[in-house]
Amino acid sequence: MKKVLFGLLIVSLLLTSPMIYERIKTESANNTYEVMVPYTDLEILKSEDVSTEEIYKGLKEAKVHSVTFEPETLNSLNTQGVVAILRKQDIRNYFALSGSSNMVDLPKKDGIFIKYLNGEGHKSEPYLKQTFEDEISEMNINGQKFYFIEGIVDKDEAVTDMEEKSLGYFNQDKYNEIVSNGFQVVPRIENNYSSTDKNGHASNDMMMKQLLKFPKNEVDKVLFIGKEVVGYEGTKDGKMVEYANQLKANDYDVIAIEGYPQKGMQTFAKEMNDDVERLYSENRTGENAASERLLRAVKERNIRTLLVKVEREDDTTADDEFKNLIKEINEFHAEAPGYFKTGEAQPFKDMKDYKLLQLFAFLGGSVFLALAAASIHKKLALLALIGGLAISAGYLLLGVSMLLKGFSLLVAVAAPIWAVLRAKNVSNIKGIIKNYVLAALIVFAGAWLVSTLLYGDAYLYKLEEFRGIKVLLALPILVTAVVLGLRINKAASLQKYGEILSSPVRYWHVLLLGVVAIIGAYYLSRSGNAGTASALELTFRSKLEELMFVRPRTKEFLIGFPFFVFGLYLFRKYAGIASAFLVVGAIGFASMMNTFTHLHIPLLLSVLRSVYALVIGLVIGLIMIAVYKAIKDKLYPYVRERWIQ
Repeated sequence: MKKVLFGLLIVSLLLTSPMIYERIKTESANNTYEVMVPYTDLEILKSEDVSTEEIYKGLKEAKVHSVTFEPETLNSLNTQGVVAILRKQDIRNYFALSGSSNMVDLPKKDGIFIKYLNGEGHKSEPYLKQTFEDEISEMNINGQKFYFIEGIVDKDEAVTDMEEKSLGYFNQDKYNEIVSNGFQVVPRIENNYSSTDKNGHASNDMMMKQLLKFPKNEVDKVLFIGKEVVGYEGTKDGKMVEYANQLKANDYDVIAIEGYPQKGMQTFAKEMNDDVERLYSENRTGENAASERLLRAVKERNIRTLLVKVEREDDTTADDEFKNLIKEINEFHAEAPGYFKTGEAQPFKDMKDYKLLQLFAFLGGSVFLALAAASIHKKLALLALIGGLAISAGYLLLGVSMLLKGFSLLVAVAAPIWAVLRAKNVSNIKGIIKNYVLAALIVFAGAWLVSTLLYGDAYLYKLEEFRGIKVLLALPILVTAVVLGLRINKAASLQKYGEILSSPVRYWHVLLLGVVAIIGAYYLSRSGNAGTASALELTFRSKLEELMFVRPRTKEFLIGFPFFVFGLYLFRKYAGIASAFLVVGAIGFASMMNTFTHLHIPLLLSVLRSVYALVIGLVIGLIMIAVYKAIKDKLYPYVRERWIQ
């Protein structure tokens, strides 16, 4: 039975190999990255006496390709000195100071007052009226013209939502400035949907019409503002789909911001046939070199669009900050691998559809689960096989994505469990290395299956993701600890398993579990993007990355894999102590499997990272064995003879 399962697994891996090749080819073909800067930051620099000529000359020399173009708002018009934004108390104070005593009654409703400072006829007025429609009214106060915009005004807020609402792209001077200096324009657009208006998308309709009028040779992608894509209104997709189709018809790409999920992006991207670019937004601070983070985004996360912002510090001038910005961008270019080039970023080409071959990924996954279950207990193999096939059939018939992701999680968790539990008694270094290599191959096979199960453009763009990272990192350690503990107690049957698990719990058991729980919580807190690391560790990681192109994971090569190798060595004579080392080894294999579940990371890079960790971990493990043997064979007899006896 076991040989049949192994045969089916190998066949499944071979038949799904075109999917792996297609992903590698797609990732390798897209090697152009684009650097862009926000126009709002350039405005700040210009307002602090950095010349326009110097700004664009520096950006051109730094190979910046594009500039984002934000729509005007009341707040931006206020900054430019076009309008004054006043609240009720401001109006009263203004006329009191001017000596006017006969002031008309102000509206009882909340809102803000808008005063054009240079007379009437400014090009923004029609857009102001069109944007706010029923909410705006014209008032004459003591012979002066004001606009009153009804809305919620929080006394504690310096800027209201009304002041940040998009009015339009009517500032042609800004647009011409960007284009005439040789840069592409990337318009930004926000969702101005209002649930209280009859036509809640009136403002969105206006913005989209303006957006689609831009020359196609100068504008071909759009970046959303805020937490939603344009047209998003919760449960309904109608307008959102309409806008997506309009952009698709005009050959636009949309940009998804890494680490900042925007509601509706999955639907929007799907309607646009996944013509998506992923963007890394870099807020430059003095903490670490921005060039390293930019490089990591391009090299390790398949990101091809980079937005670099100017972040002013109190002790620097605008001119110094601009020079630092240019310096960081140039350092990033210099550090980028030679196979990358600068220019206009493009979405990854659509990967070929391999739905038929994906059936073999489900078959291979089910067989993989059966073999992994057999490493726990032989009687579980058939149950795991039937369960895997049932979940596979459920997904193929119903198309429920959670079934697919749940099945992939089971395969991912099974890989490190099987890798550790198949450990056998070995009598020499050759046997240790053989067991180690087989354990690594099991995890690579699991990674292969997860990559073919979760195959497609949506995973490459991180619009869809593997779910259950914390479970993957914790469960293999828990399962291997329990199973190896039961084996030490010679539990050969499922009934015996139950007897041991129903044994009385002692106080030292609780204390031990508490210590393990604390260590486990720290381990999980260090995992994922939210994990923290010391300055020394960050420096160590940076040096490793410089030396090896991609950094192997510390918990793999420094903890998990060496302990696993050492555990294999001890297993023959000291099964109890060895089991503890093997459980720690599960950390390394779970981390290795986790690397491949980040499907937006280049597959070959994940392979290289894992190979580095496996080789270094093996070397450290063999050194641990050599040191242990030296202590046991030479130092300990000397100490015992000299001081103990």
